[in-house]
Amino acid sequence: MSELAKTEDSVIFEAHGGDEEHTDVAHHEPSVVPDPNWGWVGESPKAFRIAGVIIAVFLLFLLHGNHTGHVEDAYLLGFAVFILLIIFKDWALNRVSMRK
Repeated sequence: MSELAKTEDSVIFEAHGGDEEHTDVAHHEPSVVPDPNWGWVGESPKAFRIAGVIIAVFLLFLLHGNHTGHVEDAYLLGFAVFILLIIFKDWALNRVSMRK
């Protein structure tokens, strides 16, 4: 065993008071909830919706191009509509939940 590995094991061993059953780091799970004093915690649904609309509009701008086939157009249109449907569904579900 290398000197570095011995040093790491001894640090872990000593950090837990020298008790042998606590030498494995895998037994210790990190805190699930971040500390609110550390910084911003949460989601920004409005920003996600705006980003989704921008991406959908960008996909629709790609319809105008130098391609001759229309298979790409169907995919671009389909993805844009799919993104807009997800955004509309999210907006509608949040609007209904706010009324309650």
